[in-house]
Amino acid sequence: MRYQNAKFERVLPAEVTDVVHAALLDVVARGTAVRLAGGLHPAEGVSIPVGGKTGTGDHRMEMFDAAGHLVRERVMNRTATFVFFIGDRFYGTVSAFVPGEDAAKFSFTSSLPVELLRQLGPLLQPLFSAIDAAPQF
Repeated sequence: MRYQNAKFERVLPAEVTDVVHAALLDVVARGTAVRLAGGLHPAEGVSIPVGGKTGTGDHRMEMFDAAGHLVRERVMNRTATFVFFIGDRFYGTVSAFVPGEDAAKFSFTSSLPVELLRQLGPLLQPLFSAIDAAPQF
């Protein structure tokens, strides 16, 4: 598919997108996705920057008495997610999810999906090598 005649409309000011982009890169460079620091490497000496947002959920239903004391708790599920971009062409989401009360047996965080993406890096290399062949916007 070619985008030569496509018309694009900016929906956010460039200053806003620049700040968000920098913040997402920082999550990888110095934050909760630091295991991907340095980017992914499709070829020797080349690095594609990675940015994203992590999140972990320990979802429980809690019931309190009139005095505010916890009287019952039920584990609903556990999630960990990494929403990411790789360079200017790739993006995605990696999630781990345990439904129901079995979730109480798990304590993983968003580092799990980040590590999964890091481990998948070598398998994704052929896609990164095709960047030059991809259509330009």
